[in-house]
Amino acid sequence: RIRKAMAPKASTKPPFFAWVAAFCGACLLFANHYYRDSMGALQMQLEKDMPMSPLWFGLLNSFYYFPNVFMPIVMGILQDIYPAINILILTTGIAAFCQIGVGIGCQMRSVPVLIASRAASGLFYEAVDMGTIPITVPIFKERFSLLSGITNGFLRVGSVSNFALSPFLYSRFNLQTAIWTASVVGATAFVFSLLMRLSLLKVPVPTKNATEIKQSEGDYNSSERPWFFSIFKERLVNASTLPKSFWMFVAVGFSVYTALAPLYSVGSGLLQRRYRLTTQLADALIVLPEVMIAISSPIIGFYADGWGVRVRVIRMSISALLFAPVFLGMAVIPHTSSMVPYIGLTLLGCFWSGFNAIFWGLVGEFCSSKSQIGISIGILGCALNVGPSVILVIIGLMQQGLSPWLADVLTLLLFCILSIVGGSISFLLLTGLTEDPQGEEIEVLIDNTTDKKSQGITSEGSIEERQKNYKSFE
Repeated sequence: RIRKAMAPKASTKPPFFAWVAAFCGACLLFANHYYRDSMGALQMQLEKDMPMSPLWFGLLNSFYYFPNVFMPIVMGILQDIYPAINILILTTGIAAFCQIGVGIGCQMRSVPVLIASRAASGLFYEAVDMGTIPITVPIFKERFSLLSGITNGFLRVGSVSNFALSPFLYSRFNLQTAIWTASVVGATAFVFSLLMRLSLLKVPVPTKNATEIKQSEGDYNSSERPWFFSIFKERLVNASTLPKSFWMFVAVGFSVYTALAPLYSVGSGLLQRRYRLTTQLADALIVLPEVMIAISSPIIGFYADGWGVRVRVIRMSISALLFAPVFLGMAVIPHTSSMVPYIGLTLLGCFWSGFNAIFWGLVGEFCSSKSQIGISIGILGCALNVGPSVILVIIGLMQQGLSPWLADVLTLLLFCILSIVGGSISFLLLTGLTEDPQGEEIEVLIDNTTDKKSQGITSEGSIEERQKNYKSFE
């Protein structure tokens, strides 16, 4: 472990065009999240104008999240096999057509068309969100916490912009204008993916060593390469070799995001029912945590790159556990207390800012296992959407069969329990950090630098440079 900590690393300062590509990726995520939250910002309006029952609204969101139970894995495997940026372009292009279909469904006032188009676009939501990570992790390496902070800031601004603009467009014009705006903004993700591709043409590609090429391409020549489904099956089997710490990290994300992500879909309606707030005020409170995340994520990410993995995990655990008393307080304090939603959402924003910045910064540590980076990111993306897909249906059923007051209280208590589970697993994750999050890979890489013939030039610099720097460190 001491050797791992002291092993020298070559300078990994990203070139200028890498930052340009990252900026395009951040704008892509802005567009994706503006479209994602369009339904949550207009829940009451959709139920009134389409018309749509609370159960159908829950299904509308559940159908959007449910495909992400498996699609990010498909996306990850494709990005492990083919150029990751090309797969991202293809995905955003197909998603753009589906997003335009949502606008058409709203224009026709057709609930089936709206739900079908929304579900089709949901096939690519998390795949697009996670699709930039396998591209940026190898380039940014030690600055990934900063990069994730910046991109998280952009995507949160997308959510904030939607919650601010959609109710305004509805009040000034109509429901169709608000939904069409979200659909067009979401479709611009395709344009930004193309610009990202052009920027990456100017960025040097990290060199793979012989071991990485073998892991990436398998034990066969290009002329003998099996067809896609055989490779897909092989990659799924190989995913079982990912370290235990990775799976625990996924469990943390599953629990916490199951508690937090549904707020964007049902939170506005909950605040309007429980605290008698106007639509504009409820939407403003829901996006308050987003504003705080957008502002704080780059700052926290900048400093988090200098923290050790163990320190970051501890701070992530504390942030997750602090969600629980907030949700519990909102559930048990009488809804006549006018300050409860303001205090509750402010505290959620504080704790969420810390958790979000640290969690996504750790993705570069726990999900960058050599040639399995794509499927690692895909598994994480699936886990983050399994919970919201299920819980939105449960919340819809509770709202349909119970009184509004009881349904809202049970929803908040459910969020409280999930937060406790996520924070507890995060603390247990510390027990798995006796080794590097990527298992023995760093140790193997250091040992192999003495074998000049088999290793040649690694992505971390030449063997001679690393040996010289290592002796200087000792």
